[in-house]
Amino acid sequence: MSGPTASGTNTKARPSTVLIGLDWGTTSLRAYRIAASGEVLQARIVTAGILKLPNGGFPEALASVAGDWARTYPDAVLLASGMVGSRQGWVEVPYVDLPATLSAVAHACVEVTVGSEQVLYVVPGVAARGEDVSADVMRGEETQAFGALPDSGSAHLVLPGTHSKWLTVKDEALTSFATYMTGELFAMLSTQSILAATMQSNVDDPNAFEDGVRVGFEHGKALLHRLFSVRARVLEGSLPEQSSRAYLSGMLLGAEIADGITTLSADAGIDEGLTVVGEARLTDTYLAALRVLGIAAHAGPTEAAPAGLLRIARAKGLLADAE
Repeated sequence: MSGPTASGTNTKARPSTVLIGLDWGTTSLRAYRIAASGEVLQARIVTAGILKLPNGGFPEALASVAGDWARTYPDAVLLASGMVGSRQGWVEVPYVDLPATLSAVAHACVEVTVGSEQVLYVVPGVAARGEDVSADVMRGEETQAFGALPDSGSAHLVLPGTHSKWLTVKDEALTSFATYMTGELFAMLSTQSILAATMQSNVDDPNAFEDGVRVGFEHGKALLHRLFSVRARVLEGSLPEQSSRAYLSGMLLGAEIADGITTLSADAGIDEGLTVVGEARLTDTYLAALRVLGIAAHAGPTEAAPAGLLRIARAKGLLADAE
């Protein structure tokens, strides 16, 4: 119990750190110091993704981003999700098959010895098995999904990114998902393809973006043809060159939404709307595109990854004594 201060008021106890959570991707490493309540007490991000490290560089990267936390809070659990558990990561953690419950993901975590006394738990990814084109995998997004969920019920989640994910979650189980390479394709087309010649400027043109969204949504099956029309429209004068980047972005996003909506509708419908979970700028872009199409959606929690890491740690029983 805290005692009175010199002024006679009681000081409020600072929340204790129970979890050091890591969202470890291909290009960046995000670290969170987390209280039992779920409050993120401190966060750091460094460019120490798995593809940025030399061979054997994982322990050093962990020490640089969270070594002081681990020393100060020796009883805190170390838990990491993302590409750190991939074939190119620190340790390859086998995928959990769909439907993937929170409990199944938690209990499939793999331990890695860090130093002489600490253990790092690494979260598995999730796989949609199949001998046809439906095969799919993810690492890291499952943790964000569990962190974005309400305490009970179901949700349809969209996780924007280089490789966007559309997921259905029912009663704390991931039941289906689909990956879209929209972000990576946009980056390649706008910088390395024939279309790049008309994309020297990066003008924010909402009208061109909205036009592109509608075209991509309505003509997604003809996307390969429609992509070249970006250049053709600039050359014949119906699309200003400075607006072509926004138009291309909208077209790709519209095509993604068309397929994502079809996939979710086939699985369980989207009457309750979509929850978009991601970095603020990308979330806003997706919400804008969904509004153009009249599709109900809202932004999810901004701290989905640390919330998911805390849920996984609890489900595995690592925080049983944490108040």
